[in-house]
Amino acid sequence: MIPVILFSGYSNSGKTTVIESVVSELTDRGYDITTVKHHKGDFELGGEEKDSYKHMRAGASRVILSSDTQLVDIVKLESERSLNSIIKGISDADLIVVEGYKSTVYPKIEVYRSELGHKRLGKNRNIVGLVSDESLEEFMPVFNFSEMKKLADFIEDSFLRAKSEEVLSC
Repeated sequence: MIPVILFSGYSNSGKTTVIESVVSELTDRGYDITTVKHHKGDFELGGEEKDSYKHMRAGASRVILSSDTQLVDIVKLESERSLNSIIKGISDADLIVVEGYKSTVYPKIEVYRSELGHKRLGKNRNIVGLVSDESLEEFMPVFNFSEMKKLADFIEDSFLRAKSEEVLSC
């Protein structure tokens, strides 16, 4: 089973920036990372002038964009798919990194900026680590926004090496 780690926090807390840094660091180490980004509402790839948008507007239920270097699959849905359903469809990665879905039960890294004035997400949300702009005393690893290599080390040790050890022991 592919390990999954979520990055959760309030809007503008820095989740995307943290994920970019961690994914870059882990791919530099040779890991194959798949990301899933939760987005509220409709979204477009390229805008109204692009053919994919025109295909969807014309009524296509699915549009697949393919080139020699990328593949994008856009599917119209009657209702939102669960994160579990999305994850079950991923079979070729070392790690799945998810942005959002803070109410799900997967292990999470909370991304917290005190300047936004929000409370922390809470202790019962499967939070295994914290990225914060404050020095906080916690019973979990805490990383400053400048410590992304250390965060990548934590993820590697906690999720990727644990997976490798499981495979070796089989």
